[in-house]
Amino acid sequence: MKKNMFLLPVLFLLFLGVTGRADPVSGDFLSTGKLNNVWVIIDQVSLSELEEASTPHLDYLQKRGAFSLINVRTAGVVEAESTYLSLNAGKRCQGSKLTQTGEVYGRGARNEEIAALLALNQHTDYKAEPGLLGDLARENNVLIAVLGNSDVKGRKNRSIVSLAMDRDGFVPLARIDGSILKETAEPWGYESDFQAYLEAFKELKKEANTIFIETGNISRIEDYFASIGKEDFNKANGVKAREDFSQAVKKGKEYKLTALERIDAFLGSLLNSLDLEETQLVVLSLTPPVPERSYRLGWILLAGREVKSGWLASTSTRRAGFITIADLLSVFTAANGIDYGTDSLVYSLKAESQLDWSVLSELYRRTVLIYRLRSPYIKTFIFFQIVAIFLSFFYVSFRKRIGTAWRKNRLVGIISDIFTYLLIAILVQPVNALLVSLPGFETEYYLLFFLLFFLLLELILLQGYTGKRFLQLYIITTFIMLIITVDLFNNYRLLADSLLGYSSIIGARYYGLGNEYMGFYLGAFLVNIGISMEFWKEKRNLTPVYSLPFFFLMIYMIGGVNLGANFGGMLTAVLASAVTYYQFTESWRESFCGKDYYSQERYSSRQGLARKKWLFIVTGLFLISFLLLLDYLGVMGRRSHIGLAVEKLLTGDWQWLKGTILRKLKMNLSLLKWTIWTRVLLAMMAYLVYLQKKPVPPLQEFFTRHPYIKASFQGALFGSLLTMLVNDSGVVAAATLLFYPVMSLLYCLKAED
Repeated sequence: MKKNMFLLPVLFLLFLGVTGRADPVSGDFLSTGKLNNVWVIIDQVSLSELEEASTPHLDYLQKRGAFSLINVRTAGVVEAESTYLSLNAGKRCQGSKLTQTGEVYGRGARNEEIAALLALNQHTDYKAEPGLLGDLARENNVLIAVLGNSDVKGRKNRSIVSLAMDRDGFVPLARIDGSILKETAEPWGYESDFQAYLEAFKELKKEANTIFIETGNISRIEDYFASIGKEDFNKANGVKAREDFSQAVKKGKEYKLTALERIDAFLGSLLNSLDLEETQLVVLSLTPPVPERSYRLGWILLAGREVKSGWLASTSTRRAGFITIADLLSVFTAANGIDYGTDSLVYSLKAESQLDWSVLSELYRRTVLIYRLRSPYIKTFIFFQIVAIFLSFFYVSFRKRIGTAWRKNRLVGIISDIFTYLLIAILVQPVNALLVSLPGFETEYYLLFFLLFFLLLELILLQGYTGKRFLQLYIITTFIMLIITVDLFNNYRLLADSLLGYSSIIGARYYGLGNEYMGFYLGAFLVNIGISMEFWKEKRNLTPVYSLPFFFLMIYMIGGVNLGANFGGMLTAVLASAVTYYQFTESWRESFCGKDYYSQERYSSRQGLARKKWLFIVTGLFLISFLLLLDYLGVMGRRSHIGLAVEKLLTGDWQWLKGTILRKLKMNLSLLKWTIWTRVLLAMMAYLVYLQKKPVPPLQEFFTRHPYIKASFQGALFGSLLTMLVNDSGVVAAATLLFYPVMSLLYCLKAED
């Protein structure tokens, strides 16, 4: 009966694998009208300031519309010069002071430095083309207008022109001159005249299909206080200087809140001129204020025609409350009925309950908290892995002496026990890093407390199975498999922005299984199924063929478009599963038919064995090729980067393929040089080589007694080699894939004595 219990988690996985899940890409996509949409840019405003200020009109729009955070990562520094240009191009751009150029040009405006901006972005990895938004508008007879600027005394700032221009730097309708400003006694010299804005808006509205409005005031205030802040920091050698700087920060915030309330009043006047049943209103902050700029998160509020009250999401993030700066172009194209042919689309999702700004602020704070703790946590996690590997080196080298000393010296025994607990603590960390992703942990102290609490609880629970090393490992690997599997069906509530997973601020991935947890998931599965086979190896009638459904299920969970959505991980899972299953069959035949099995009549020749192995290899290659074809045809959903590579291969685009290969090599070489995961990967490799080269290899002794564990280990090794080739962050994926096999091996070898 106890043995049957080991099938329950696997049966649970099988049940989930055949259960459907709601498509994350649901909601109403946006369509066209006459004055199709109006964009109001309130740059450099934080969500905390938005909560603090009195903004009744923004609150009204929020209750009626949908909002989200925006990852505003660009190809350069996160500044308005780059964020405005990125919205225009629909890709991450690198801007410069040339982005601020804009002069009146007939009834419109023009940035005469467009050629320099185009050339600048040809040298980035993204090869963005500024001017795309304006070109799409012109080609589809959509008339664009821009209104406003961020001019200060002695310097013009008309970045709004770059936000809406075409590849000639031209915007057909514009009011960007000084007539919409009024002088102020403040150091920045000007402020926006919102009465003039309203009059200009009414004129532009008669012709324009889309109007972009730069409110300007907060950008002026933020830029001024940021500049004097730098100067004060440079000369703040005393208490008085630091107090002056503190007062300046406080005064700057007061200015911003006052300006925000005036902008809100302007929005109220603007709403009187709009019909939100016909027009969409977009209010957004593209560039975070200077103190929060390193977190690269802006915000957007969308209200009006066909927008549900709730969250915004996009096809590139598949997450409620997150879109990217590259997605913003699709808001413009969809609202104006432009078929751009991009896979990136923004849509609204109805919320389960009424939302307010505090909910978005909580999401922001939570994301930032995880991001801030992520690096030190990963470094600590890897440090203790390396310590464990070093201690295992020592332990394996002197295990006989240590065994004798343990009986004579109590201190040696205590150290040995501490090493055992350290290994368990390391093994459960991927589980705990997911558990603290649950809502409610809002400070560093809460996270640290619950990390320690979960660890203590797990040590107490596993203490009840002392001496049953395989059972302990089975429980740990089953637990993380269940958590990840359930979360894949639950819109990645734990996987998204976890301490050991991907980050929405870094912006490499927003949904599914990142390379970190893909490795943990697959590595835990291989250890788990190897232990399961060890439990059942005395049953001759239980052949390895019974494990096949679980291998296929794991491949599906990792690669399914609405689940793990990690195609490189799926290829890795195919190879790792194939190698492991093949070794399972070999071990089973050797166990029940003897080592002379291949000398029997059916396999009397070496050629027969070679044919069998080649058949297995060809079958594996066929399966991988079939998956590549499905990805290329789009049968599995949106093409991965590997499916795109197949298309380029078939069309003979060798330059693209060469560039992609070089980029991947460059990225992985860079990761090998800089990422801390390299250190633990090298430590694991060194440890394995050392175990193999010992005069009486303990690894060989262990694998002889436990052939199914050996099979799983071999599958993980082959998988780690492949994942380094098919993933951009292959070093990370390889290190996490080997984590459970190697750490489990350390634990088992320690328990041998």
